[in-house]
Amino acid sequence: MAAAKLSDARFHRIAGGHGDAGKTAFETLDERTCAEPFTLKQSRNFFEALHRTRGPIPKTELLRSRLVRLSAREAQYVVKILTGDLRIGLREGLVEEAIARAFDAPLDDVKEVNMLLGDIGTTAALACAKELHRAELSIFRPIKCMLATPEPTAEAVWERFVKGNNSAEGTAAPTVYVEDKFDGIRAQLHRTTKRVEIFSRDLRPITDQFPELTEQARNFTQELIVDGEIIAFGGGRRLTFFDLQKRLGRKSDGTDLFEGAAADVPVAFVIFDVLWLNGRSLLKTPLRERREWLGGLQLPRHFQIVQVMPAHSAAEIEQTFQQARQRLNEGLMIKDPE
Repeated sequence: MAAAKLSDARFHRIAGGHGDAGKTAFETLDERTCAEPFTLKQSRNFFEALHRTRGPIPKTELLRSRLVRLSAREAQYVVKILTGDLRIGLREGLVEEAIARAFDAPLDDVKEVNMLLGDIGTTAALACAKELHRAELSIFRPIKCMLATPEPTAEAVWERFVKGNNSAEGTAAPTVYVEDKFDGIRAQLHRTTKRVEIFSRDLRPITDQFPELTEQARNFTQELIVDGEIIAFGGGRRLTFFDLQKRLGRKSDGTDLFEGAAADVPVAFVIFDVLWLNGRSLLKTPLRERREWLGGLQLPRHFQIVQVMPAHSAAEIEQTFQQARQRLNEGLMIKDPE
């Protein structure tokens, strides 16, 4: 609004007509700026400067001074980038397919490397150099989470696993692992003897938000990467996601603030997988064996291991689901132990 020199009323009328920050920026700035060249290098420098700048007033002034020197179209996409709302209709899966085709690489290899690195650009560079094999799981470099696919019924779940195991007539029915689905936030914990980090589902470091977990994780006797869920947990029972949201809204700038937040909303880290242990990646190890490794861990305070219940039929999955609902649980996660 400041860059376009519009009144509040006119700006809000334009914004209300679009419901899109990028289109609003285009209309408000069209023919109202003095556009100058804006190279890729300059754009990188601008975003880095905006990231380094502290406080809303200095950030606003830096953004205003840049917008008045952009074309309306450039401003539209700068705003879209800043708001995370590009919406160009290009899913990451399509980019993976394009990389595989462009560099004649197996698509499964491209997907695995992108999962390991969490960086589609680096994945493309390795594929171009025919070096996808160099990617490996490394401590303190979080990997993309494997997400579940919902199914409407226990029968549909069971059918998927039966087909996936190619069960032939006369062979034993497969076994699946059933776990409670927790109402928290997905997290990875990376721990060595010298350092502990916690990463969110979107690979952001959230270590400072949960200092009591970080401190207790130092008491593990193994160097490890574990995958799990951070939940609100107090008085020996799980609390609600609403309770956890109170905690997530806080920023820890010092010990005193942390102590108050931790006392208000205690949390626990529920581990459901171990991905790396004492220098060895376990990603290609069957879940059944990874659960055995998990069982051997000595858990510090605030850490738990999710209980696994084997199921051998759709009826057993349904029974476990009904029991989970009675516990006011969100649902179930079903996994292949092999």
